[in-house]
Amino acid sequence: MKKIILVHIILSIIFIAFNLSFAQIDTTTGDSKEIRKIIKEKLMQKLETDEKTINTYLVIYSEYRKKINELNKQKEILNKYIEENSDAADISQKMDLLLDMLTKITDARKEYVDKARKVLTPQQLAKAIVFQKNLRKLMQKE
Repeated sequence: MKKIILVHIILSIIFIAFNLSFAQIDTTTGDSKEIRKIIKEKLMQKLETDEKTINTYLVIYSEYRKKINELNKQKEILNKYIEENSDAADISQKMDLLLDMLTKITDARKEYVDKARKVLTPQQLAKAIVFQKNLRKLMQKE
């Protein structure tokens, strides 16, 4: 009986050690780098431009998406608060904050377009915006 318990304990320790040894390995890193490379190549083809221009544009776009994502999170928090506490005393202040947040989102979009215009032609920018929009839709489906 003691041997069976000892064997179970040893097998459990081996199983746990095996799982823990692979728990910290990030298997998505290679995939995400490959996906970024493919996206970059497709964007270069679509916009008919060089790699340096695409790299510059992608930095601008990345900064824009980070800012927009943060602003959208804040907007959602305010929307949720307004929906759940429509009778609160500070609802007018929250609605003003929501309007301010919408203005900030619009300003961020304008800033993005202004920066991107310095790198891309208006036609390329339009194609890039459509490309990024379709890509986000596709990624959300997956």
